[in-house]
Amino acid sequence: MISPEMAKHMLEPGMNGWGLGPAITADGQRFGHGGSNEGFRCQFAAFIEGGRGVAVMTNSDAGGRLMREIIVTVFAEYGWPGIAPEERTVADLDAALYPRYAGRYDFPELGVITIEYVDGRLMVDVPGETRVELLPESETVFFDRDEGTEVTFTMAGDRVTGFVVEGQRAEKIE
Repeated sequence: MISPEMAKHMLEPGMNGWGLGPAITADGQRFGHGGSNEGFRCQFAAFIEGGRGVAVMTNSDAGGRLMREIIVTVFAEYGWPGIAPEERTVADLDAALYPRYAGRYDFPELGVITIEYVDGRLMVDVPGETRVELLPESETVFFDRDEGTEVTFTMAGDRVTGFVVEGQRAEKIE
């Protein structure tokens, strides 16, 4: 059993907005965490005060989009603030720019991630994950078609040097 004091300590934002285990939202009102194993995805989101929250578990590698929709729906149904449907606009990016994002990236948490430009689409391969497409929001900001996860590419002039996703940085190695 965790003492109330330890639970409170676990929910204090630390490095990169993380508590001792869960991620803490920028406004300090909510916490959450996700997880995955081959064939499964899960996510929970809860309020630090008030005992409100939702946990969703799926039995699919492609369960991220469904989880997000369920969480958004629960928040809307109960009138909880902070999570709303997300609308994104796909930018009309010059096709000549896409190849510069392709390559292999060293991502400390996941290993080597491969991004390929295939048939006019930017595809991402993460070890142990389902291949996903990245859609452009601008020349440096893309998002995952399935889950909406934002990927911001870092540049040195016209050369891509890496990307940042959920506060974690990956360095381009090839």
